[in-house]
Amino acid sequence: MKRNFRIISIVFVLAVLILCISGCAASDESKYKNAQLLLGKGQYSEAAEIFDALGSYEDSTRLSMYAKAVLAGESGDYETAFSAFRSLEDLKDSKQLLKYYEGRSYQASADSLIASENRDDLAMAKNDYDEATQVYSDLSLFKDCQTRLSACQSGSDNAQEKIHAYDYTAADKLEQDGKYEEAIRAFEALGSYSDSSERAKGAQEKIYAREYAAADKLEQDGKYEEAIRAFNALRNYSDSTERITKIVKRQYSTVGNAVAFGTYEQDNNHSNGAETIEWIVLAVQDKKSLLISRYGLDTHAYHSSSEDVTWETCELRSWLNGTFMNTAFSAAEQSAILMTTVDNSDRQGDSEYNTNGGNNTNDKLFPLSFAEAGKYFSNAVDRMCVPTDYAIAQGGYASNCWAPDGRTTCLWWLRSPGYYQYSAMITGLSGRYGSIFATNDSACVRPAFWLNLESNIF
Repeated sequence: MKRNFRIISIVFVLAVLILCISGCAASDESKYKNAQLLLGKGQYSEAAEIFDALGSYEDSTRLSMYAKAVLAGESGDYETAFSAFRSLEDLKDSKQLLKYYEGRSYQASADSLIASENRDDLAMAKNDYDEATQVYSDLSLFKDCQTRLSACQSGSDNAQEKIHAYDYTAADKLEQDGKYEEAIRAFEALGSYSDSSERAKGAQEKIYAREYAAADKLEQDGKYEEAIRAFNALRNYSDSTERITKIVKRQYSTVGNAVAFGTYEQDNNHSNGAETIEWIVLAVQDKKSLLISRYGLDTHAYHSSSEDVTWETCELRSWLNGTFMNTAFSAAEQSAILMTTVDNSDRQGDSEYNTNGGNNTNDKLFPLSFAEAGKYFSNAVDRMCVPTDYAIAQGGYASNCWAPDGRTTCLWWLRSPGYYQYSAMITGLSGRYGSIFATNDSACVRPAFWLNLESNIF
């Protein structure tokens, strides 16, 4: 009897335990389902509490982490949310939520900076709005992405407008401070914003005006070469081209000035091309200037035959107005050289010589006569002439024994006849006059000509 009672008691206890276990299991399942419903309704805090209470039941631990990650994201604790969603990326929509809260993070950062007056903050705000815009665009219809996308696009536009306004003000300040080059770069960087393009042009005009005033001052100070370069840099501004012409004409119309015109080999280095010829202004009259080369440019016999000769019949005349002319001057330059009636009358020669100067000639290039050399050079020192290296290499006779400053000087032809009719006058090494045979080919040539100051070449 006792043994039967015992068996019945054991069976009863086992039945009770089974019923208790079944009841507990049913209770956890119910709680789990309830927590999932709360999760779906967005009641994340309540859901997380239940999932925590369920402990290791099913995937309660991960779902609790999910709910808490959403709560963290919504409260602005983005780093916590990012960490959780990265570990939960295969659970529900964790991957999308990770991106979503990244967008929210960028947007929140931008919202906190947009009111700043600091340009770097505004630039960062625009960058963050743009990053958020890309995220929301990628997520498309997820949660409230469309609304946030629109807000971030507007925020980016607002930030860009503020940046432009900031940069515009800074560019304006640069212009007001006279930093025109910097102002131009700043306005140009603003592109089509406001009137930036016109402001850049305005700043450039101020640069031109400033440089024009500086060029004008150079001219007023007599620094003509510098003034020409300055006006040349402004060639399309105001009357800069006309000012250059005016200065050049002034240079060419001021007696004693050294001016440049044409080119000819002078340093005897043919590999570097011909050098610019330098001329001295001897006289100015009737809108024309008389020029003579500063240096003895070449050597050439007055005439190759020992016979009576004048400037009209000598070979130096044909060489000077032919070979030399075409070598030294362009067609435009030649057109600016006036055809001149050259006076070869006896009064142009040395009265002590009983020789005939011959007929007058019409020439563009010619040497000075004895009378002209005395008229335009007041003393022997002024008449001394330095030969070019090329002229010396061509056989020009030169010496450094006569010039006070030790310069090498040369003989140079005059067009007047010498002591004999088969000779011609020269200016010697010392600047004094002399007479040598016309066939002598060691005297240098120093051309002269009348330049038309109204020529289009200026």
